[in-house]
Amino acid sequence: MKEYWNEFNDLKENPNPLSEIIAHTVDGIIALDKEQNIVLFNKGAETIFGYSSAEILGRKLNILLPKEIASSHHKRVENFGKSAKSARLMGEREILYGRAKDGRAVPLDIAIQHHPETNQVRYTAICRDISGRIKRERRLAVQKAKFETLFNSSNRLIFLTDEHGKIQEMNETACNLLAGYKTSFIGQKICSCKFWDSKFDRALLQQQISQLEQDNFSRISAKIISAERKYFSLEVTLKTITVETTAPKRIVIEAMDVTQLAEINEALRKSENSLARAQKIAHLGNWEWNIENNGLEWSDEVFRIFGRMPGSFTVTYPAFLAAIHPDDLKKVEQAVDAAIHHQKTYDIVHRILTPEGIEKVVRERGEVLRDENGHPMHMTGTVQDITESWYRERALAEAQAKAEAANKAKSQFLATMSHELRTPLNAIIGFSGSMQSEIYGALDKQYKEYADYIQQSGQHLLAIINDILDLSRIEVGTIDVRADWIEPKRLVEKPLKFISDRAQAKGITVHCQLDPKLSDVFLDERHTTQVLINLLTNAVKFSNTGDQITLGVRTSPDEVEFYVQDNGIGMTKESISKVFNPFFQVDMSYSRTHEGVGLGLAIVKELTELQNGRVTISSALGEGTRVSVFFPAPSDTAPT
Repeated sequence: MKEYWNEFNDLKENPNPLSEIIAHTVDGIIALDKEQNIVLFNKGAETIFGYSSAEILGRKLNILLPKEIASSHHKRVENFGKSAKSARLMGEREILYGRAKDGRAVPLDIAIQHHPETNQVRYTAICRDISGRIKRERRLAVQKAKFETLFNSSNRLIFLTDEHGKIQEMNETACNLLAGYKTSFIGQKICSCKFWDSKFDRALLQQQISQLEQDNFSRISAKIISAERKYFSLEVTLKTITVETTAPKRIVIEAMDVTQLAEINEALRKSENSLARAQKIAHLGNWEWNIENNGLEWSDEVFRIFGRMPGSFTVTYPAFLAAIHPDDLKKVEQAVDAAIHHQKTYDIVHRILTPEGIEKVVRERGEVLRDENGHPMHMTGTVQDITESWYRERALAEAQAKAEAANKAKSQFLATMSHELRTPLNAIIGFSGSMQSEIYGALDKQYKEYADYIQQSGQHLLAIINDILDLSRIEVGTIDVRADWIEPKRLVEKPLKFISDRAQAKGITVHCQLDPKLSDVFLDERHTTQVLINLLTNAVKFSNTGDQITLGVRTSPDEVEFYVQDNGIGMTKESISKVFNPFFQVDMSYSRTHEGVGLGLAIVKELTELQNGRVTISSALGEGTRVSVFFPAPSDTAPT
């Protein structure tokens, strides 16, 4: 032992290259003798363990070992000395820990060698403090875990490839989506993988990979198809990365599933096309006006309405005003001002002039969008070309006005002519009546029959003229309604008396049925009497000998019903739909057997509606007819 110390001191006093290396290396070098006493402890070991060589030389190695292994370590060293393997290199074993002077555990990577038993130095250990390396590895592990979490939790498909596009890694999203292929794509060139939808997409991706420069970026759109034949639209980005300066570049290929977005965009495109077609068909466009900067946005159809090519010029509010017909400009400006400042509805018809001078009529509607303070910000609306319909409606209105004027002139003419005809007709009826009464002397049988014919024909003609006169007065609007309270019983007495002789002459029985709950009604007596007379006259006219007719009055909470029912010849459904037309008759043939010109029910309908009533008919051919006239039930508030 003394000899070894002398040799070691000689090395210190007489340094050589080897001693310089041992003394100044950053690794700790520790030598042990046969008894495992420390005989060499260089500066590197002093730095690692915190002891000076003076404190450590001659002491057992256990001072540098954790307590839990110190007791067994001596035996392990002996066993190693007896083994055939003379050395253990760094990295061959797991991390070992030494104990520093301050008690902390020092992670070490150790190379150990045993020497021949004849040597003074039996064991040599080279220790390297790997605390920094472990910290770096832990940081790297944390970063790797974070990367893997982000890599695999992303909802995008991510592929890591080499510079030639050969797949090295795929995230879980990509693996799950492509799992149906039941094959690993790792190691394959991504452009050759069978999940691409088309050769074009593969070629495009290969082109982008080959043209991708360092730290460059590229984006393409492509489609893939799963093993289940489901298509996915992708937005693919490519980016080069370099892990180490000397390492080859890697490529990150990230694909975002935009299938739903693509479907939405396609649906939007179709919707916009449909809207554009619909606007073109309807000649209806939409616009939006930015009130603050006077900027206007027009749909394509608005451009066409104003005689412009879509997008052919910058649309502004002054440009819009310039296209308005000069005679309508003030009206439009006032309507816009009322909508913006007075919150009026913007709905206006006005004329415009195209650049070629063509005049069009348009209808505009719009709404004003305001901020929380009520300040106008935007105005949106529609404009429709109504030129054709506007002129058509104006022509129709003019034609209708002319027709109404002609109809009124006709009614006035008929009224005038009826009045003029009644004067000589009354004389004919009067003189024929005198002849029938033989006031001026006796007549022979032949002349008396002639007087009867003249009297009957005159009365018939007078009834027709009176009907024409009444209908004309109604159409012209010169007939008045003078309602008053009256008993229903009194209303039916005169019509029953009027029709009794005619009914008796044809052998027809007429009954009257009055609801016992009836109260007074508020009606025009003259008009209502005429309605009932006309209904009874028709019933007698279209009934046969032995038939029965019923005139009845019923009441309900809301209405009073006057009805006439017979069991005469009845009508078809087609006739029922026409019987209220003036001059319509059920039997329109020249050989018809029923007199009259078809004005009775037309007058009934008009006189009923003048009193806010309604008329209904139910009939069947060969079974009879029931005509009901409904008037509103009287109330306490009716005028007196």
